[in-house]
Amino acid sequence: MPRGREGESRYKSERRTMIPFKEFETTLSNIDLLVWKSLVTLLYYAGFRISEIIGDYKRRWKILSPKGRALQRQNKLPEDWIKIDESENLWVWKYRDELPGIVKEDISLDGTQLTIFSEPLKHGKREGEGIELSTTYPYVNLIVQQWKKAESGEKVWNVSRWKMKQMFRDIELYPHAFRFSRATRFAHDPEMSIADMMEWFGWARATTADSYIVPVRSLAKSLRSIEKELKK
Repeated sequence: MPRGREGESRYKSERRTMIPFKEFETTLSNIDLLVWKSLVTLLYYAGFRISEIIGDYKRRWKILSPKGRALQRQNKLPEDWIKIDESENLWVWKYRDELPGIVKEDISLDGTQLTIFSEPLKHGKREGEGIELSTTYPYVNLIVQQWKKAESGEKVWNVSRWKMKQMFRDIELYPHAFRFSRATRFAHDPEMSIADMMEWFGWARATTADSYIVPVRSLAKSLRSIEKELKK
């Protein structure tokens, strides 16, 4: 059974604001091992889901939403969702394709261009060969160092989920905060289209990008309207 109570985060700081670069630098300074420094760097720049980086098993816990619980009572849940606790009636096993994580061959280096491919979750896809980062960006060299340590066919970040969770508790952040931060920052950039964000994050639906873009850009339009009013 997953740790923590229903509705409570397993991390100390479940934030919904962007992570500034200075905070990212401070976070890195509080981490000793290269494997964790490079992992946090990749999360900061790329915004990958943690399972896309380190992999995940076929079987995992999932908590049902109110809609899911209603379907469960009607015996309409998919066959691969198996109810575990009769009394609580909330947690199920969900079976899915095993995620391999990022292996040595999923990363390539051409001059200063680092290309990283990661298999998206939730039926998403990336049409290209992966995302590209420049080694001239601060701390991206940490990703390169970690990649060079891996053997052929080996995971670049071959870490256990338990140790990973403990590390993020120590730095008082959680992995998805970096994804939220990157998506929100892209949403603030008017040159980033929905299609651009879907390709970068591997989203299957445009509505996922809308949830970041619409609030940010609607607010910007509102502020510009007020500014025009005050200039009259």
